[in-house]
Amino acid sequence: AFRQQHPEVSLQLTVVNHAQAIKRLSVNRDDLLIMSQVPQDMALEFLPFLNNPIVAIARPDHPLAALASLSLQDLTGFPLIVREPGSGTRKACEEYCHEKRAHFAQRMELGSLESQREAVLAGLGLALLPRHAVSHELSSGRLCELPVQELPLYRSWCAVHPRGKRLSPVAQAFIAFIRNQRGLIEQLAQRFSAGP
Repeated sequence: AFRQQHPEVSLQLTVVNHAQAIKRLSVNRDDLLIMSQVPQDMALEFLPFLNNPIVAIARPDHPLAALASLSLQDLTGFPLIVREPGSGTRKACEEYCHEKRAHFAQRMELGSLESQREAVLAGLGLALLPRHAVSHELSSGRLCELPVQELPLYRSWCAVHPRGKRLSPVAQAFIAFIRNQRGLIEQLAQRFSAGP
């Protein structure tokens, strides 16, 4: 409906990793970015709108899956499947594991969240992933969330733009929507995470 009323407005969605998003912000390329790790050293406006819990996942037949309680240290004896350098989720997890002194000797680096999920399904190791990204596999029993005491690691999805930027009508409408409808967004996310 918005596009019919305002045909001159163009909307383009691009998916990039965290490092690429920072570069795009630094050259003021986009109206809005959605990211979970907002850089503190840039003049940015941001609006958190949805929790993004990061959890440890494994196949149900993994040796750790049978345990009732784990620490991050318990995971370090197994291969960890991680995203490529530049990923915001990878950066957040690395910083958190370093803070908790959980160092993984074996890592397998893959280029997307989907490939991480597939590698865990194939039994190649464990991964720290946003719960929403594996909600269907968790609800179907193809993957399990490991009961790690220090997890989930909570991050929030945020709408981000350079401070002082004049936003397009579409960006303004999106910001107004998430500011006024956070409860609805959370309900939709919970329904989506519950699976079919």
